[in-house]
Amino acid sequence: MGLTSTPIATQTTGAAQPDKTISIRHYGSSNDVLLYTVPVGKKFTGRCGTNAISSQAYGFTITKSGGVYNSANDPVYMFSYYFDGANYNYRHPMSEGTLNLHAGDTVRVLNNSSNLEWKILGVESDA
Repeated sequence: MGLTSTPIATQTTGAAQPDKTISIRHYGSSNDVLLYTVPVGKKFTGRCGTNAISSQAYGFTITKSGGVYNSANDPVYMFSYYFDGANYNYRHPMSEGTLNLHAGDTVRVLNNSSNLEWKILGVESDA
């Protein structure tokens, strides 16, 4: 009985997937709710915002892939009223709420103690 060779499959690159619109609206009073995770092999470009225009106490926790969202070093906190700001008393810059995320990055609700609206809108595409 001799050794027989076994063919090894070669890795092929899959066809590019079409871009996908991501539209998330979350209502509630729970804190640290996971709103979105960028899938493997994808990237996300878009905006986030809340309807809490009177305080910077309500926002988003952005955590890099492999990071710990409630640690002292990993998360970035973002306060944005992008979708509602221009329609209310407070004006906000057009750059507010801009997200450029990579595979594994997450977006969570930050400090929600009221029944607020949390929004994410953008495009998920191949990385």
